[in-house]
Amino acid sequence: MIANFPVRRIARSGPGFNDSTQSIRVVAATETPIKKIISLKHGVMDTIRLISGVQLPKSGQVPLLDSHNMDSVSAVLGSARNFSHKDTLLECDVFFSKTNAAQEAAQKVIEGHLTDFSTSLAIIDSHIVPPKETKIINGREFSGPVFVIEKSMLLELSITAIGADEYAKPIY
Repeated sequence: MIANFPVRRIARSGPGFNDSTQSIRVVAATETPIKKIISLKHGVMDTIRLISGVQLPKSGQVPLLDSHNMDSVSAVLGSARNFSHKDTLLECDVFFSKTNAAQEAAQKVIEGHLTDFSTSLAIIDSHIVPPKETKIINGREFSGPVFVIEKSMLLELSITAIGADEYAKPIY
């Protein structure tokens, strides 16, 4: 106890968790197709975000949110920083705040109960490739039906109970 306030500490780490910085390296996003509702006209389509087109804020960091909750500062569990593009992967370091909610989430990551991460993007440039058509986008061939996000701005990274990108996980 410090000044009559309980202080929570994360248990010494599971694989990959840095106890001194309260951080872990994660795959934030991949180019794995994700089913999303595109529009009433197009319905649900495989969506691919090109990692090479993901732009970062000038600050180089985005908030780490609880399940994409952008409505409250209390949903901010920390931040994501030190991004790197590795072929079709976007990696970063996730730093957990010392708040109780963030420490509880970090503990669940350490214990292996929370493993999924997810991004929110502002789309800058995108293409719909209709069924039975093929399109070259950024030097790559895509066969429809598919929605390709060529350029985007990363808004936030969330830790989620169930993420859409099955490969957006901690790196152990």
